[in-house]
Amino acid sequence: MTVWEKGASARVPIIQVRLDAISDRKFHFEAVLKKDDVRLFQKVMRVRMKPVASRDPAKLEQDAYRMVDESVTALLKDADFHKAFLSAL
Repeated sequence: MTVWEKGASARVPIIQVRLDAISDRKFHFEAVLKKDDVRLFQKVMRVRMKPVASRDPAKLEQDAYRMVDESVTALLKDADFHKAFLSAL
């Protein structure tokens, strides 16, 4: 049990993300939504990106941020996650 899962904070939904695979073209992760130690949602999410067009560090950094943004967006737009999260409130 983590410090976030003790006491009053155990009554709020917790999103756990476990990284499965990452590269310049893919980001695979498992998302788990829990409340009061009850698993409400669990799903492996996969985000794919276009091949990198440049080796410029600034461009690569922006592509990495875009991949993270798309991953969060994919999770938040997932109908099952949305339903589970709303039921947890």
